[in-house]
Amino acid sequence: MTALDNHFLDIGACEEGRAWVAAHCTTAADCWQMLLAQKRFDWALWWYSMDGGPQLATLMHRWALRAARVHAANACESAGLLDHAANLRALPDDATLEQIRAASGAAACAARAASNDAAWAARAAWDACEAWDAWDAWAARSAARAAVAASRAAVAAARAAVAAACAAGAARAASSDAACAAERDQQLEDLRELAACPWSENAK
Repeated sequence: MTALDNHFLDIGACEEGRAWVAAHCTTAADCWQMLLAQKRFDWALWWYSMDGGPQLATLMHRWALRAARVHAANACESAGLLDHAANLRALPDDATLEQIRAASGAAACAARAASNDAAWAARAAWDACEAWDAWDAWAARSAARAAVAASRAAVAAARAAVAAACAAGAARAASSDAACAAERDQQLEDLRELAACPWSENAK
């Protein structure tokens, strides 16, 4: 077994993941680049979290903010909740977790009567905050679960936002799937921008 194989065994990677690494990668740097190139986002994010990636909190904050400021705001606009949409869009780049959660929660409550999809989008933004808030920086497995939960919540918000604006039927389903793919691609770009391979064979 290579040092990379042993490292993934040590941090508890699943058998499927270890087999993929053994078949495709020789170094940690190659593995990281291949995960990103093949859009294996959840695996890359899990690895980054398990090895204590220093930008993890920044990534989670970005996803929660986008879920609220873009996706939930779009859904509220579609539901005619213009004040709540404006409040969500006005969240600053440095908005605190409590600010994001408060704006998302208020929008979710207001949207329940107006639009199930808008309520779902706002609740998904709130869920992204909850995942971030639950992150325990001292527990790698907790961080990995929280990061994946935050990324999935942002994708759910994107799906609901498009659903709120679309007619029922095949067009709605296709548009929602496209929105999910677009959000996942954006998250992958966030990972490329902010994160680097979290481990190397030379690590002490």
